[in-house]
Formats: sequence, C-alpha cells, structure tokens
Amino acid sequence: MAKLPILYRVKSSKGALLLARFQAKVKIVESGCHEWQGCLQSRGYGMLRANGKLFFSHRLAWQLVHGTIPNGLYVLHKCDNPCCVNVDHLFLGTQRDNLRDAVEKGRCRRSILTPEERRIRQREYNRRWREKRRLQRHV
Repeated sequence: MAKLPILYRVKSSKGALLLARFQAKVKIVESGCHEWQGCLQSRGYGMLRANGKLFFSHRLAWQLVHGTIPNGLYVLHKCDNPCCVNVDHLFLGTQRDNLRDAVEKGRCRRSILTPEERRIRQREYNRRWREKRRLQRHV
C-alpha cells in the first residue's frame, strides 16, 4: 500500500490526533483516489466526528491541507467518487459550478439556464397560462 502524504503541518497535539485518525481511515486505490474507509452517509460521502461536530471527510481533507473553506464555496470532486479524500481530486466551486460539472459529466439531466433563458421560459409559461385562463372564461 502506498504511503499517504503528510496533509498539513500539525500545530497542536489535538491536530496530530485528528490527522492520525483521519489517515487511519483512508485507503489508496489504483485509480489514485484515497477512499474513505470510515462511516459513509447514504450518498457515499465519508463522515468523521471531530470536536463534537460531524464533518464530510472530503471537506475535512481540504481544510487539513488548505485551511478554511470560504463562505459560499463547496468542495467538489474531479473524480466523481464521493468517498475520495485525495486533495488532488478536489477543487473549490460554487453550487452552480457543481451543477454544471454534473451536467457535463452526465450525472444530472437538468440543464443550467442563463438568466436570459429563464426569462424567456417564464414569459412563455406566463403566456400559456394567460391563454388557458382566457379560454376557461369563454367556455
């Protein structure tokens, strides 16, 4: 089995314990993914309790290497493996980035509309609704 990289500089004994617990639950597979072997939630994302709080393992991996995750950003997977905690397979993005990624990779059938496309669809919906109401009044 390949050795896990050192994730970050440990600044306290508490951090060293967390890092040791984290690394003990990771297995490197042939694809290059570092798969979480601990608790998994229903959609396959790893979970770890630290300081009395439950964390997604991929988010915790990102934080161990890069620090805090800015508000409004998500930790996304390049590899589409929800239990992967390899920071080389993770990147930050918005919810829109996550949806776009899902559509491009065929994980989601919904398309992402631009504001103009939304306005056009809303106008068309409103037009059909008004026409339907007009026909109902004349019946």
